[in-house]
Amino acid sequence: MLVTSGCVFAAVRAVRYVEHKINPPQPLLQGAAVFLDGSLRIGAVLRSTEGRRRVRTILEDETAEDMAKDKDEPKPRMALVVIFTNTGKSTADFTVVSLESPLGKVLPGPKTVALAAGQRLLLGPQRSAHEENFAALALTVTVQHGTEKERHVVNLTPLADEKATTVSKP
Repeated sequence: MLVTSGCVFAAVRAVRYVEHKINPPQPLLQGAAVFLDGSLRIGAVLRSTEGRRRVRTILEDETAEDMAKDKDEPKPRMALVVIFTNTGKSTADFTVVSLESPLGKVLPGPKTVALAAGQRLLLGPQRSAHEENFAALALTVTVQHGTEKERHVVNLTPLADEKATTVSKP
């Protein structure tokens, strides 16, 4: 019988999930909404951070105790990224008043932005150690342009071929 290394890796990984009750990686969720009469598109993606390398910089004053403390903190399992795109023909001036999800607030406070036509702004990633996967996620976005505020819910859903295996209620 011929067993390839990929099969062995998948089997070992599956056993790890069962033995240690570790949830499988968060499946990719994505969604989008349109603001400011169609001139601003807001897209959002929730993705797994598992299997990605994290670059760690070691500072000269960092001690062994500091490194041990970092080991005890829960590792992020997922990351939320929000992308603002100006789809209009002129500069879009607006304030992002709030970005809220079950993972918490993405922004600590309002952020004023000016995007030229076709320009993008990436906010995030907001990393989370949330233990269970989401089958869907609702991101509430509030944007202000001048004196008018717009509030939309961006529903992040899985791609057609991916499903969450263990889910929490959004």
